[in-house]
Amino acid sequence: MTASLLIGLIGLTDIVRNGRGITSRWILMLALWVAFAVLAIAGLSVPSIETVVIVGITLGWVLGMPGVDAAAPRRLWPVPLLVIAVVGFLAFSGTLAPAGGFVVNGYAGLTDGLLRHVPLSTALAVIAVTVFLPTSGNIIVRAALGRTHQPTERIVATPHRAWEIRIRGRAVGEIGERGGADPSVPILKGGRLIGPIERLLIVALALFGAYVLIAALIAAKGVVRFPEISENRGIGTKAEEFLVGSFASWSVSAGAAIYLASFFH
Repeated sequence: MTASLLIGLIGLTDIVRNGRGITSRWILMLALWVAFAVLAIAGLSVPSIETVVIVGITLGWVLGMPGVDAAAPRRLWPVPLLVIAVVGFLAFSGTLAPAGGFVVNGYAGLTDGLLRHVPLSTALAVIAVTVFLPTSGNIIVRAALGRTHQPTERIVATPHRAWEIRIRGRAVGEIGERGGADPSVPILKGGRLIGPIERLLIVALALFGAYVLIAALIAAKGVVRFPEISENRGIGTKAEEFLVGSFASWSVSAGAAIYLASFFH
């Protein structure tokens, strides 16, 4: 359960700090962390030391992983550290439900509907992953993409290869290939929305064992993005961006699915 609280708090923190100024961002994050501490200690009977550790790890995540709109250099090292922390919490506290607290008592009173068959620890894990995948997942993907485009790299476009047709000194047309992408071709820019939907869908399908549908979803993504990638074949950055971003996003989805599967055994 403690691992779910860590994942959920990081996800909520990334949502709160996204698209805000520095002052308002820190005020909201501090308010969130105080509310979380009260909820964890009084509502879920989480020991104070564990609560402090969770908030401390979240603070480290904020300092190490710039937000979606931040211009700071992208880093990936906090991601494996987060994985180690989650695995450590799982090994320490497992998937057991909390012992007491007003949240535990309130959840126990839900005697109607499907929730009565779902342990509180499982419900918290589902909520935590659902909160983490959209914004925090985007931050991880952007960090992976940022690592592939170093500022010292130079991108050289394919030279213009064409024959210009002139009549009496006037250019009336040309025949051949034009280097780079055609500015008139629309470029898909829905990654911030499509990515979270894709990750949530992959996790849901994985939990239901619909691996064929996952393969179809991945194939469909490649088909949809192929025109944009092919227009950029002279430079090749779109293909690299697509592959790195996709593998990073799928890795996050796989990790989330494996984590949730531990609660459904």
